[in-house]
Amino acid sequence: AAEAAAAAGDMEAAEALEAEAEPELVFQEGDFSATAAGFGGDITLTVTLENDTITGITIDQAEGEDAVYFAIALEIVDDILAAQTPDVDTINGATFSSTGIRDAVRKALQEAMK
Repeated sequence: AAEAAAAAGDMEAAEALEAEAEPELVFQEGDFSATAAGFGGDITLTVTLENDTITGITIDQAEGEDAVYFAIALEIVDDILAAQTPDVDTINGATFSSTGIRDAVRKALQEAMK
């Protein structure tokens, strides 16, 4: 009986360790859209989340943005993906557009929170 209790105790300890090893996910998985103000109007984008990882950011609409500056602002997408957070510096020379992208990503992540 003592061996069985010890085995059961070990099992509980193992389950407790396993639970600690797998933290609860912060975000729901899927695609989450949001809109924020850019330089020339609203920027709408979709953030794709998988296993608490930002796996993609797609610009859905940015009609009011100047094409040249917006192309520069898009560098922030790579920065956000690399850092896995929208808390990155804006892009010099396209501050308002890159701020709009960053703000929209923040909003999408808020929508995705469990």
